[in-house]
Amino acid sequence: MGEIEGIPEFEPDKDINIYQVCGTEIEPHSDKSTANVSDVELTIESIASYSSLLDAENIRTTIDTLSEQGASRKEALRHVRQYAVDMQHGEGLYAVEGLGPVTGHSLAKSGITDLEDLLEISISDLEAIDRVRDSQVKKILENARDMDSTSTAVSSDDSRSTSDTDLSSATVTDEQENDNTSAQPDGTTDSSTRQSGNNLPNFTYKGEELQANQLSEYYEAIRCVRKVVETVMQLKGTDIDPEDLTDPRVQYYVILDACIGLEYPEVMFTGYGKQHQDRLPFGIKEYRHAFGNVEWVTDYHAIAVEPYCDETQSWLAEHTWLEDVQQLVRPCSPEDDCPLPEMVGSLDDLRHALAILDTLPAYPPLPTETGTTDRTIPIESLYQDLFADVADDHLVDVEMLSGPGQATGDPITGPVAEATPTSQTDAESFLLDYGKLTHLFQRVKPTAVSPVRQQLPVFALDWYRPNSGSFDELQALAKHGRDEPIATFRPRLQDMIHRRFLSDRWNYDYITVFPGHEAGQLSPQLVELAQDGVIETSIIYTPLLERTETTERQREKSQEERKDVAKHPETTLRSRATLDGETVILFDDICTTGSSLLAGSHLLREAGAGRVIGLTLGFTPGGSETKVKEIKKPDAFASDIIAGLE
Repeated sequence: MGEIEGIPEFEPDKDINIYQVCGTEIEPHSDKSTANVSDVELTIESIASYSSLLDAENIRTTIDTLSEQGASRKEALRHVRQYAVDMQHGEGLYAVEGLGPVTGHSLAKSGITDLEDLLEISISDLEAIDRVRDSQVKKILENARDMDSTSTAVSSDDSRSTSDTDLSSATVTDEQENDNTSAQPDGTTDSSTRQSGNNLPNFTYKGEELQANQLSEYYEAIRCVRKVVETVMQLKGTDIDPEDLTDPRVQYYVILDACIGLEYPEVMFTGYGKQHQDRLPFGIKEYRHAFGNVEWVTDYHAIAVEPYCDETQSWLAEHTWLEDVQQLVRPCSPEDDCPLPEMVGSLDDLRHALAILDTLPAYPPLPTETGTTDRTIPIESLYQDLFADVADDHLVDVEMLSGPGQATGDPITGPVAEATPTSQTDAESFLLDYGKLTHLFQRVKPTAVSPVRQQLPVFALDWYRPNSGSFDELQALAKHGRDEPIATFRPRLQDMIHRRFLSDRWNYDYITVFPGHEAGQLSPQLVELAQDGVIETSIIYTPLLERTETTERQREKSQEERKDVAKHPETTLRSRATLDGETVILFDDICTTGSSLLAGSHLLREAGAGRVIGLTLGFTPGGSETKVKEIKKPDAFASDIIAGLE
């Protein structure tokens, strides 16, 4: 293997061998089945390295869910570890199809800690256990009895699909498995065979259509590289200290993890893992079932990937616990098909890897999307934020890695454009008349017990609190139904829609108002604002949601009662139309917990909406304000804000 010379002299067909950068000689690892995760320190990383089923992101999400249910961090880690052990060996409580760490925690609190305990409980007693869904009960008991009668454990390869909250079960039909055999033997797809748009293949999985897409495949390909780097770092005998951020090999792992990670509070970019949760109705595990071998994606249709070289595959198989190493791939730059390196050995090597990551799309397009941003992963700012405390002599000079500038959409004309200040004088006058021009953004998360699975991105004009400039007007509109505040909010709403939505590369089809508490009623003030906000634009106002029963006013409910709204969204709400992949802006006056917006967005997606975005006049500062971003850049589009680029 040749030595990397750097950019642009780097030869794409040369790589840094994994074993050339590990340091000391490493003894071959024993078979993975003999490894014991309980013998090592109980951490997210130790569980992830042991389990071929769980990623660090999956584990973090599950631990967060268990913590919400009252488990300590140590207790949550123990449950996830036991899940990993049971699934790895195909025996034990968690090997029962349909059980995950979240349900298992609820069972354990009721005294059910092993398969024998589960077999002795009745259906009615199991249904009575808190947070065990009635729809799960019969299937769980049937599967437990099948395991007991056959003495054959359910393989983790055939029974699991990790979701945000319950790492639950999933299966794939023989017909689907046969369909997957059309891929190349090494699991790669040459760039010349990549497909796009509606020509991408799709499969029906558990009654839902899964279509090949760039987001899932970029996530998986980077996950492959991260998994290999992580495994090498943890091998006994290497000279790599995972805590040493001055080591370019450690920096390589951290930057890969940030590119796909669920949340990095110190950076603005939203990783592919978090995007997958927010933008797709299925999880990556389901995608692996449809386009792979359950553990990995093997059929890449939307992006170009490159396998690990034969020598590296042999070394990994001999020295690590990784299985199916022939399925490991690296994503290629869409500009020149140059793959990410297997490993880095110096800052020059890392610089080359960063240059490739800088060409990958920040917001990979989905086949159902009619418009996308052409922004790439903001590697320069991402790298600088992640390693802000590292001395310059241990860092790559990333100033030259800036991606292309943000493209602007076609000019917008009409009342909305006219309402937007174009000069400094206009802006100052607008600011005096209507308050600040900055906007707020947050992601509203559903509770663990809610049927709503997707988070909702929500924008607001301002805070709804006494010291905000429009507090009195918003109170008069929202609480007292007065018409006078419409004149205050109309130009500000038109300005937001123009700045954030109309100039965006996404297409926005409808704006609809969230119903009030009275059956069959919509706020006339919000309807007028919604209609005026999109006048003479391509966005159509239409009442897509209806209140079917009169309910108590939101402001009269406690925070917990507000959250209950999202647990049963169909109880007093219904969708009035069938949609076909359209993007809907869901408009409301005030967002407190976001439960109402979550309920409405869930019903709209159930009706066929491809994307739902919340829009409100104000955020109540009752939640965590640290999760609310103030967007000051005037030309930052909604899609870039949602992606974490602004």
